[in-house]
Amino acid sequence: MPLEDIVSLYAALVGLAIKCYPERPEFANTSFESLKCILEEKKKTSIEPFDAVGRELMKLLRLPVDEYNNALKVAELTEFVPVMECLNYHGRCVASSYIIQVDF
Repeated sequence: MPLEDIVSLYAALVGLAIKCYPERPEFANTSFESLKCILEEKKKTSIEPFDAVGRELMKLLRLPVDEYNNALKVAELTEFVPVMECLNYHGRCVASSYIIQVDF
């Protein structure tokens, strides 16, 4: 299965966990942790934000930010940052600026 499809499936899982169980961040954390393991296994550690995998990963990272509208609530997702670190420098900058932009 292509990696972008795997990331897309995890985006659906995280979206379900966040929307159905907003008071239980450990469900989304489990999905983020599992995706991080898959990305490490496939040796994808410097993903471009605008290629196929990067676009899906950016969609995934935007889900909790859009749903919670609070950077402190996103910070409760301990596995969020390790997944974000799979992006290259430019991708991490884009994701970080999105978090700041939505929070204010």
